[in-house]
Amino acid sequence: MKRKRLLVIVGSVCLSLMLVASLLAGCAPEEEEEVVVTPEEEEEVVTPEEEEEEEFIPVVLSYSDNNPPKSLLPSEGIDWFCSEVERRTDGRVAFETYYGGSLLSLPEGFDGCGAGIADMATMCVSYSPAEMSLGLMGSLIFMAPTSDVAVRAWQDLRDSYIWPAFEQELAAQNVTTLFTHPQASVQLMLRDQRVTCLEDLQGLNLRGDAILIEVWKALGAVPVALSFAEIYGAMSTGTVDGSQGYSQSIIAWKFDEVADYWVLCNLGAAAADCGGIINLDLWNSLPPDIQAIMRQVGREAALRYTFALAKAEAEGVRHFEETGGEVIVLSPAERDRWFEIAKPAVVESVREKAIAQGLPWDEAFELFMEYIERYE
Repeated sequence: MKRKRLLVIVGSVCLSLMLVASLLAGCAPEEEEEVVVTPEEEEEVVTPEEEEEEEFIPVVLSYSDNNPPKSLLPSEGIDWFCSEVERRTDGRVAFETYYGGSLLSLPEGFDGCGAGIADMATMCVSYSPAEMSLGLMGSLIFMAPTSDVAVRAWQDLRDSYIWPAFEQELAAQNVTTLFTHPQASVQLMLRDQRVTCLEDLQGLNLRGDAILIEVWKALGAVPVALSFAEIYGAMSTGTVDGSQGYSQSIIAWKFDEVADYWVLCNLGAAAADCGGIINLDLWNSLPPDIQAIMRQVGREAALRYTFALAKAEAEGVRHFEETGGEVIVLSPAERDRWFEIAKPAVVESVREKAIAQGLPWDEAFELFMEYIERYE
């Protein structure tokens, strides 16, 4: 009996040990199977951030300008515009700038940009008077006393209901304007002839563009059509006796080397004779948010440039005197004489071309003058 009970106890213990061993075996971690990946099967793991970074390709725009790289417009206007657009778009737009007319000359700005030779370019409305009959309003002098007033009035005109008519002229050349390059008030530089009154102008050969040709003609001088880049050579050889001048350009274009006299006649500042344009096909392909940024930066660039312009004008006149030139200040009474003769003739010469094409010149001009008065 005792022996039988012992066997039962021993059997129970053995069974319990077997159960415990089984449970422990079930809880033990399974050994991981080694996975062998062949080079063909191996794939690079890309995080979402890396994937987005790989897909990011900036739009790089070429920008052509005719000015020397260290002159005022590139350094204070275009360079700032480009860097600010790059910053505000977080690098989605970048620029390659071509200065000194290395890609397009100023007269080639409209056609070259419209054809896609440059994505952006500096244009001059005065070189395309036939295509820009309404746009020539921005080239008129005698209207605004300073570039600051001119630009603010022109920007208001851009915001008005009449602007689509201007935009149609630009679209016909496959471009649109992003910002204007305001001119300083027009002055007169002379090779070796001293001018203090209207009578001194008679018969002088003076360089001019579309608007200034009409001005010199009305004042009794002989207009000579030359590009801005040709002024230095024509002055040095005596091909012309003088040219309209902008005081901020004296140093960069070295006009003190070819002119003995600088007449401060203050014939007024053109609001938008020059400007930064962009190829219209390219423009339409850009996302709306980038377009909005470029438009806004363009507005700011134009106003910012006017402040640099005022400072550079003073520096240019001072430099001209320091290098031996004579600065002549036209008297207010004499200036009024020039205005009374030339202003009506110039405005009418531009107006009649626009009216002949059925463009809303009178309505637009009235608005423009209203905006000028707002800022004077």
